Amino acid sequence: LRLRKDEGVPIGATAMGLMEAACFEFLPEEVHFIYKIDKIYAASPYSEVPFFSNSGTGYKVLESLLTNRIFTGEGTPMDKEFTGASIDDKGDMVTVTLPLAASRYRYHIEKSSGNLLCCEGEYEGEGSFKCIYSDFGLMGDVAFPSRMELSFEGGGTTASLTLELR
Repeated sequence: LRLRKDEGVPIGATAMGLMEAACFEFLPEEVHFIYKIDKIYAASPYSEVPFFSNSGTGYKVLESLLTNRIFTGEGTPMDKEFTGASIDDKGDMVTVTLPLAASRYRYHIEKSSGNLLCCEGEYEGEGSFKCIYSDFGLMGDVAFPSRMELSFEGGGTTASLTLELR
């Protein structure tokens, strides 16, 4: 995973830690899939990828799942893409709900630090996901979660993934 804010999120799969075998690149306007072993390459705008078009999501929401610089500690959106969200102040925590076309996202932010602790998403007829962030460490002056626990439910299937970033 190599995140370049507002530029793209490339996620690579390495075969036995030696060479990158495949890569997804989530760019602001489109998604690329590269399977290097069999030389397969595909590109598509978010509007043509069923998961993204059905849920009304795109690059900004995906990027928000991987970064901690979305909202201030008070829950104020740092990016214009998140305006129109409802903010529920719960004392030590702020919950920001972002309604989109056929989905809803809830971000739970710790007020004292501004850290994003959890993101939950629901997709009409598609399922849901939850991402829990923990073990924050500083990268420069920005707190970044070094552990992300993702779980997905939909289509009669449940899947989970834990990312530990260093």
